[in-house]
Parts: sequence; structure tokens; C-alpha cells
Amino acid sequence: MYKEYYKNELKKLEGESINGKKNGKGKKFFNNDNNKLMFEGYYLNNKKWNGKGYDINGNIIYELINGNCIVKGYHEVDLQIKIIYEGEYKNGKKNGKGKEYYYKDKILYEGEYLNGKRHGKGKQYYYIDGNLEFEGEYLYNSKKKGKEYYNAESKLMFEGEYLYQKKWNGKLYDTNGKVISELINGNGKVKEYDEEYGYISFEGEYLNEKRYGKGKEYRVGKISFDGEYFNGKRHGKGIEYGYINFKAQIEEYLPEEEQEKRYEYVGTYLIYDGEYINGKRHGKGKLYKYGKLIFEGEFFNGEIVRDKNKKIINNIYNYY
Repeated sequence: MYKEYYKNELKKLEGESINGKKNGKGKKFFNNDNNKLMFEGYYLNNKKWNGKGYDINGNIIYELINGNCIVKGYHEVDLQIKIIYEGEYKNGKKNGKGKEYYYKDKILYEGEYLNGKRHGKGKQYYYIDGNLEFEGEYLYNSKKKGKEYYNAESKLMFEGEYLYQKKWNGKLYDTNGKVISELINGNGKVKEYDEEYGYISFEGEYLNEKRYGKGKEYRVGKISFDGEYFNGKRHGKGIEYGYINFKAQIEEYLPEEEQEKRYEYVGTYLIYDGEYINGKRHGKGKLYKYGKLIFEGEFFNGEIVRDKNKKIINNIYNYY
């Protein structure tokens, strides 16, 4: 038998021992006036092996079964004690394989742990319906490499690498399985694709999953804009382009019902070269018709400033 005490002489541990190590029945107590029970069960070579752990109010918060741990705690929604972790424990932390649970005991995560953190292979689930959200590798609680899925459809959303919990290298997909964007080296270099025909529609820089910095837009794979973006919109200097199809018609000025994305290109022509703010032509710029300069001056909120009094033409295309 053994007994250990806190410095204030309150009982800390008591139980059976073999060869100087805790083996067999044992108890551990809180360091408080009532010396309440913290753990009661069986030890194996100084390690808790089978038994139950308690909080200061006497509620069971975890249970050990042959060295594996079931951790219980209060759910914020209903304040009932429920399982929040089940798996391997070592040195008082999650180590090895285990499972985490959400409210109503729905599984949140199953996989590997190291020193209390998700580390290694694992799967994460949506808490509402339990569908798979992510599967892959973790590094100290952060996603390292793997696949993310849309909820409900359980279809692939992203596949690639992460850095500091952000998508870094990889491809994003729509719900039909088509690639809609591609991340390269995590500094916002992205490629987007037309969902219907698969043509590239944008390539450039991203920040917080929005266009930010330099980029290019395309129509059926041919350039239509080359310039700067801010918070997802054209912002800064830029150049717009149009194109001529095989019928020698100008796609931009055709009625909407006659526009056809699959028109064959003969060539591109300049439309606008100037400044943008919040997605609209704003500031100094040059306007072209079929590549020929027709206006050079100031724009305001997408419209031409006609004179020094800042009067504008309601529709800039009426200027032609």
C-alpha cells in the first residue's frame, strides 16, 4: 500500500503498489478542504488503466477502459453530461487513435492524435447531419493535406494542400465535379473555369478567397480584361478587350439572345484602357470602338464625364 500527501498535508494518493509502482486499486484526490475524489480505479505500472475520473462536484467526466479513455463533459446546449472523446490517452492527453463527438453524441472527428491535438490521418464530419466534411492529414490541429466535401451532396469540393488552415495548393470543384479554380503556391494565384464549357475564365491573385491584386479575365479562353482587383472587383488600372467572331460581328454589341460563347475568334480589339473603382470605370481612361480611340478623359462611376461641370452621359455607348 502507498499514500501520498499535498504540502498542506491533505491526502493526494492512496492505493496498492508492486515494486514501488502503482499497481492495482488506487485513488487520487483534489487538493481542497473536503479532499474530494478525483480518480478511482486500477493502475498498471504507475498509469491509470481502468476507472473513473470526477470533477470537483463529483460528476464523472471520463472513464478509462484498459488504458483507453472515454471523456465526458457538459454540452453547452442542454448542460447534460455526454461523451466528448473516446480513445487512447497518454500522460493526460489524447494520444493515438480516438473519436470526438458533437452535441447529441454525433461524431465530429475520428483519427489520430498527438499530445492532445489532431495529428496524422483523420476524418471530420458536419455536425448537423453527420456527412463527411474532410478527410486527410492533420499537423498539430491544422489541416495539412486532403479532401473537402460539400454537405448534403457529399461531393468533392477541394483537393490539395493547406497552410495555416487555409487552402494552399490544389483544385476546387463545383457540385458536378468540374474544376472551377486552382490554387498555386498559396499566394493567391488562382485559375477559374467556365462551368458550362470548361474554358478558363480567370487567372490571377486571390486574398481571402476573393480576387485581389493582378489578374486576367477570359471569354471562351480569350482575354477580355487585364488589370487589378480589390476585394473581388476590378479596382485600379486595367484594360478591357472585345473580340470578333467568324461572322465578323462584334460579340459585345450583339443582342443577348444572339451572343454565343462558342463563336470562333478571329481576333481581339481594345475597348477601354484606364482606371477602375469597385468594379466600374472611374478616373482617367481611354475608350475605343473596334480598337479605334473615340474618347479620352475622365469617367465617373462607369459613365463618361462630358465636361468640367462633371455632367455625365447616362449611357456611355450612346456616345458612339
